Amino acid sequence: MNSGITKIENTTPEEEFTIIIDIGEGNTKVGFAGDEKPIMFPTVVGKPKYRQTMMTGVNAQEIYVGEDTTKMRGVLKIAHPIKRGTVMDWDNYYAILNHIFFDTLRVDAKKCNVIYLVPPLTNPETYQYFAKVLFETHQVKSVAIIDTATTSVFSIGETTGLSIEIGCGLCTICPVMDGKIFGPSVQKLNLAGMDVEDYLEKLLTQYGIFQKREIIQDIKERTLKIAMDPNAASQDPSFNVKYLLPDGEKLELSSYFIIMAGEIIFNPILVGISGRSIQSAIIDSLRATDPNYWRQLLQKIVLSGGTSYISGLKDRLEAEIKKNLVELGDLPPIVDETTNILVPEPVNGNSSSLEDSTSMVQILGKESKPENCSRCGELLEKGSDFCQSCGQHVDQKQIEILGATHSSYPTICSKCFQKLDGIISVCPYCNNKLKPIISEDKLDRKEKKLLKKTSVSEKELKELSLQVESEYGGFDELEEINEKKPPLIGKLNIKVPKKDPEEIVQIVLHDDRFYAAFKGASVLGSLPSFKPFLVDKATFDANPDACKVDFYSIINQ
Repeated sequence: MNSGITKIENTTPEEEFTIIIDIGEGNTKVGFAGDEKPIMFPTVVGKPKYRQTMMTGVNAQEIYVGEDTTKMRGVLKIAHPIKRGTVMDWDNYYAILNHIFFDTLRVDAKKCNVIYLVPPLTNPETYQYFAKVLFETHQVKSVAIIDTATTSVFSIGETTGLSIEIGCGLCTICPVMDGKIFGPSVQKLNLAGMDVEDYLEKLLTQYGIFQKREIIQDIKERTLKIAMDPNAASQDPSFNVKYLLPDGEKLELSSYFIIMAGEIIFNPILVGISGRSIQSAIIDSLRATDPNYWRQLLQKIVLSGGTSYISGLKDRLEAEIKKNLVELGDLPPIVDETTNILVPEPVNGNSSSLEDSTSMVQILGKESKPENCSRCGELLEKGSDFCQSCGQHVDQKQIEILGATHSSYPTICSKCFQKLDGIISVCPYCNNKLKPIISEDKLDRKEKKLLKKTSVSEKELKELSLQVESEYGGFDELEEINEKKPPLIGKLNIKVPKKDPEEIVQIVLHDDRFYAAFKGASVLGSLPSFKPFLVDKATFDANPDACKVDFYSIINQ
């Protein structure tokens, strides 16, 4: 697939390029920073089966890569260098790299800054070896290694979201929180596109239908569907499909094949796998994550990967997540962006904190954070909202409050002076982190907005409420409270609208999801502020781990 990217034959000595390389198990995506779409080719390598039979005058090669292998499949031994996210054959991997630089992009590697994408939790020895190969075999100018989960979330303009990538051999579920990944929350399933193809081939074979693997793959991509009720849909003749084979013959495919092949993603027991389904892995991932991020993650689920194109997968996945949310219990409350009031919204629609029309509320004032984690005692990173060691949320102790606060952002970037909309927190032109402009309202008698500590039990809330009323003589006197001695808890006598639990889960499914990770990296690489994160060979030799980019550092520089 050619995206229309201009291939550059010659460059001047002053020129340098930032390129993105994403070598996946099924397809490789490459291109230049700033490109909307990558150049893609299958991650496949072929070598001649019988060298003596190769026809003379046909430009016989020692090795074929990508699309070239499909043209000569009959006389080649086909190999897939990557399996389940791991490089299995380094010689064939080197052939992929050569194909990228010499045949696809056609640039001088010595003038290239390389952003190399890896799956989340790739071990240091592996990603350091990737960088070493680029420096030693192709002598690239600089390298930055970054994981696909953070760039996939960044592809929709977010730094917090739940990345779900269903690729060829691996399904990866990775929460990204303020640009950071908490390792224990990352879930990987050996249940993906190739497993769907294996099961489809098995079903067809059972009914006497034998087809080549490339035909099986095309059937998967063009005809399969995920149903809300697979048992009923698999018996519905309206889902039958007539598939046109390359020789012009039509292959009749019943609804059973069309519906049940992809069902293994949600019911792996169909293929004898006793492991978890995708919906169970998502709940396990959230359970290992700070609960204060659950709502943000559920409302920004980024679905990507080739297998995500199966029709109906998004709707079924949303339904399965909603059905299993009860395992997490009530979600922590959320701050209303218009009033800055923190309102509980239970998943199951019931909560003891909602009593008739009265609800506990919180106003965000000036904050101070502890220096050490309350759970594990580790020193906390400055500005981080959760502990990098154990994932515990950092309790934000409210120390002063005057009224309801409202935040906005500058309409002109202080760094590049581009005009902005006053809503976004990071400048899209130069990646400058903008300082919020906070305006504060005066407390009035109607709203009774009072302070609440971040993490307290229901019993403590009631005790604090009684303490405030006895100390200050009721709510009517609260307007005159000295700002240095704020109340701890109060009640807001207004109707609290309950959001339908169905609205909590929102999956982002954009047209570019096949190469979402590339797209996010392409935007990053085009930002001038990203350049300091590219590591040259001297720096890499002194500290090999320096090649791995911390996305959190990029957005908080």
